Amino acid sequence: MVLLASTVKDGTTGPTFLSQYGPLIAALIALSGAMVTLFVNVKRDDTRYRDQREDDYRRDQRIAIADVAVAVHNLQAECELLANDGHWRNHLDSADAAKGELLNKLTVASLLIHSRNLQGVLDDVYRAWEAVDKVLNEIRSRAVSQGEGRQELAHSLNRALDQLADAADVLHTQAFESLRPKAAERSS
Repeated sequence: MVLLASTVKDGTTGPTFLSQYGPLIAALIALSGAMVTLFVNVKRDDTRYRDQREDDYRRDQRIAIADVAVAVHNLQAECELLANDGHWRNHLDSADAAKGELLNKLTVASLLIHSRNLQGVLDDVYRAWEAVDKVLNEIRSRAVSQGEGRQELAHSLNRALDQLADAADVLHTQAFESLRPKAAERSS
């Protein structure tokens, strides 16, 4: 195989290997470069798309946690009115509505969040919700508006609300640590 020139029987110079296959070799090299570039771009786009889906899912989880925090705040506000007012019947229905809203938000968050740590904290918030629910049911069943037992129930309600506030604070802290966007994780 002669690369530069070859002599044919009649004395003329024939085609060389490079002149015959050079354009084909150049095309193969260019095609290989294009395939490598395409492969790298696909991998990069796949990683970016996966990170974007993860960030969207984390954003949905953060929204669910924020909804729980707002519902906790609403329940605390309604129950504080209930505990501090002399006429419990005026605030009992709004406290029950806030209690139902919190239960709905907790259910949505529990279905959306699969992290074991956050599930445990959501369970703590649910147990605190149950304590508030128990006291509110006792208030409703006794229908005490003045006098005996009112101070005990108000104290029980305040303890249950403190437990709920503590559980909500832990939930917020855990969610802040574990549900950061991917970009924030890479920069820290």
